[in-house]
Amino acid sequence: LVDLARSTATRRWGEARGNRAPACVRSTADRLPELIAKLTLGKTALAVIDTAPYQLVSCRTAMVMADLVLIPITATAAGAEAARHTAEMARRAGVPALMVINDVAALPDRDLLLSFHRIAPVAPTVIRRHRLFPECMATGGTVFEREPFGDVTRDVHELWNPLTFMLEARARAPLTTAAE
Repeated sequence: LVDLARSTATRRWGEARGNRAPACVRSTADRLPELIAKLTLGKTALAVIDTAPYQLVSCRTAMVMADLVLIPITATAAGAEAARHTAEMARRAGVPALMVINDVAALPDRDLLLSFHRIAPVAPTVIRRHRLFPECMATGGTVFEREPFGDVTRDVHELWNPLTFMLEARARAPLTTAAE
């Protein structure tokens, strides 16, 4: 995990994990290309880059290097509007995006769901609000470790299928540039 976000929440989560995988490192946009090159040489199979949408330089740098942009979104009209900008940046970078509705207590209504789909593809599962998330962030844990057979763990597993499909499709696709 690469933390580009100013809040450094991902790095703090990694520090709380200690030596347990996955490794978490803090980076900056200007050092990201070098870091990704090192990870690639080290045979890293997957790097997840965490950045905030309002950090434009970090977002653009991460998107240029990305195979997929995952956009967490709250199930609100404001969440949709916030995701619109990130999805547009991904389109300009020529990178596929997938929106993930998270932190939900109940499914959004049909009209709101349709508005999400007009912005970018939406994952077929939602990540429910759960008491484990704040606990895991504070302790460096994961829902897989805390409740391996729980509902929220199933939500995350179900999210992995479309992510894997999109990443594999991107790996098989011929190389293109955003200008094409």
